[in-house]
Amino acid sequence: MAFLVEIVSLWSDVSHHVFRSPHISAKTYRKIFEDFYETIVKRSEEWITNLPSHFSYSMANMERSIRAGSADAFISIHMLYHVMLMKLNRHARHEHLPADMVERNIRRARHHAIEILRISVALTQFNHEHGQVRPYNESSSPRSIFSTPLATYVILSATDVLSAAGFIADISECISLINGGLDLVEDLCQFWDSARTQLRLMRMRVEAISLALKDQTRLDGKLGFAIEGSALDSRVRLGFLQHEHAGPVNGDLVYGLSRERYINALGLGECSISKENILWIKELESEKGFA
Repeated sequence: MAFLVEIVSLWSDVSHHVFRSPHISAKTYRKIFEDFYETIVKRSEEWITNLPSHFSYSMANMERSIRAGSADAFISIHMLYHVMLMKLNRHARHEHLPADMVERNIRRARHHAIEILRISVALTQFNHEHGQVRPYNESSSPRSIFSTPLATYVILSATDVLSAAGFIADISECISLINGGLDLVEDLCQFWDSARTQLRLMRMRVEAISLALKDQTRLDGKLGFAIEGSALDSRVRLGFLQHEHAGPVNGDLVYGLSRERYINALGLGECSISKENILWIKELESEKGFA
């Protein structure tokens, strides 16, 4: 519980910083951001270093926590750790930061999104291998080893980052990771009504990407892909399902940068992304068929 409280405190500090960030003057923003960033990274490194060996993240420790009945605490702290750092790196006012810092943040935000979805995939595999879950629309009493409501938002936020834009070469792995997250959110629909809304948004995003990939003629010469839509994260917070209602989020590196600059920041060696070699994917405008 002490480790959970500490990581929640870090999450709270990052959320507060993101909330007040638009009100920081341009003259002082870089210094304030750098100092805050270094402080949070240092505290998070100390936190992860101080975890007992049996509480550090590994498949063996996850299975041990499941069998001991402490999966909620174990998985929650590791998801919070990654989503806290993902949020820290994602939300920054790029116009007041040097290019190398912006690129660092983009790469780190994507790294933590992947780690969140990898945890989701591992937990989903364990659930189904051991027959722990039933579909949420079944009338029988649900069984699950993990039921924390925070997880559905964390998974959606990671999906938001990973699916916003990237390299065509990585798109199959992205869909696979997101589908693993989808499976876990579907399991959590047994307990939390809010998970159903988040599940629909994630399914719409995956369906949009999958439909675009079916047209092979559109893939010729494409190096990157990009969603033509708004952040899932903001749509959940604003309570909207349809993308046209949600405006851009200020200081969001994932959706606030041009798609070319964002994808190039991920690093493709000597190749350069331009509008012409991006597969533009239009966000689905309706949740029909995903209820």
